[in-house]
Amino acid sequence: MFVKRNHRGEIVAVSKVQVQGIADEIRDDSPELSSFFGETLQRELAALHVSDLDMIRVLEDIVDLLIGKGVITFTDFPDAVQRKLRARQTLRKTMQDLVLIDEDDETI
Repeated sequence: MFVKRNHRGEIVAVSKVQVQGIADEIRDDSPELSSFFGETLQRELAALHVSDLDMIRVLEDIVDLLIGKGVITFTDFPDAVQRKLRARQTLRKTMQDLVLIDEDDETI
């Protein structure tokens, strides 16, 4: 493996082949390389989790929009989905009663 390092000597990029700018050779079983991949994976998983939470709200809004326009009805969904949607609606209502939520600003 080959790595690129920043000014502090930390790995910032990895390549299986030596390319311009990524030329420091490192052993595949290096603890430093394992640490880099572990930290990178954790950052990517955290970003994916945040994206998942954002998408949940988008999907809720799409369902509400489609129901509001009469494209689908609530009862078109299987019972398990209806229960989950009702639970989310109840939680959102409870949160709105407890905290002022600015839906346009998306902050609590």
